[in-house]
Amino acid sequence: MKTEDDITRLYRRHLADAEMDVRDGFWQSLQADLAKAEGRAVPLRRRWLPRVAAAASIALVLGGASAAFWYLSQRPDVQEAIAPVASIVPVPEVRGDQVAESFPSPVAAPPVAPGQPVAYRASAPAAAGGAEAEEGQVSVRFSITITENGYVRHPQSASNYRQASHGRQSAAQASKEEAPAETPSRLPAEAAPSNWALKAGIGTALPKGQYAAPLVTTVGVERRLGKRWSLEAGLQYTRLGGERVLHTIGIPVRANVLLAENDKVDFYAMAGGMAEKMVAGAADNSFRAEPVGLSVMAGVGVRYKLNRRLALFAEPAVTHRFATASETETLHSERPTNLQLLCGMRMLF
Repeated sequence: MKTEDDITRLYRRHLADAEMDVRDGFWQSLQADLAKAEGRAVPLRRRWLPRVAAAASIALVLGGASAAFWYLSQRPDVQEAIAPVASIVPVPEVRGDQVAESFPSPVAAPPVAPGQPVAYRASAPAAAGGAEAEEGQVSVRFSITITENGYVRHPQSASNYRQASHGRQSAAQASKEEAPAETPSRLPAEAAPSNWALKAGIGTALPKGQYAAPLVTTVGVERRLGKRWSLEAGLQYTRLGGERVLHTIGIPVRANVLLAENDKVDFYAMAGGMAEKMVAGAADNSFRAEPVGLSVMAGVGVRYKLNRRLALFAEPAVTHRFATASETETLHSERPTNLQLLCGMRMLF
């Protein structure tokens, strides 16, 4: 019986000079399949980069909204708007032959002239500074009681009272005419214009060939420089589809000029540029393989005001990206001049 070593030597002796011809183009097709498989297999480092970019964008938007809310809460006009109502409905209380009205908050009593038929007296607080310390808590309660007294005037004093009342009215009218008219020292806080605005938007551009329409998200801050001019800067994230999903981060800067406005709608023009860098998706995302790209844009915008601070906007624009030494083909290299549309919300603060 032949052993395993005998069978191995038998195969080696008879198949030592065996050869097989390979069909034409086999190695080329194999290399192409390997390249496609390598392109589909995304390393772990490239998988979490888009997630980190998306999380950073969300954190930036939330941080900007929180900062805007904190800034608005410190403004005097906002504090006055959200302050509690000073005057509270009084609670009637019968005390003998008098009717008293109690206010939980201090209320200034009007000036009283002697001899008037109805007198208002601001009595001392019923319980002022009454502090109780129970279980580590201290509560302080204030109340002011205003008592209204009425009396009957005798008929013989009616003529004297009318003469005295007429004299007081004449003196008050003369002092009012002689007093100079007061001019407001400054405009109300609500009329002061806001010079800063926070903008957040989402949009896309035209696709071409195998490259799908990109997804564009942007967040920025706008500063008003005058009645019609403003300057805007921010951060823009772009997701480019195709054979590979690419991710870029850009810093746009532009100037806006107001063309027309009314109570609800604003029309404006805009022009500016952007510096953009690919951060994920390419075979090599370094500055040598994927340098920073520059682009310019120009367009118009329309803004619909929801209220004094919030507004919706739509901004169609034409963009042109300059050629770079990038090793990756994208929609930007296939269509350098493209039409872009951004829609979002604008908030004054």
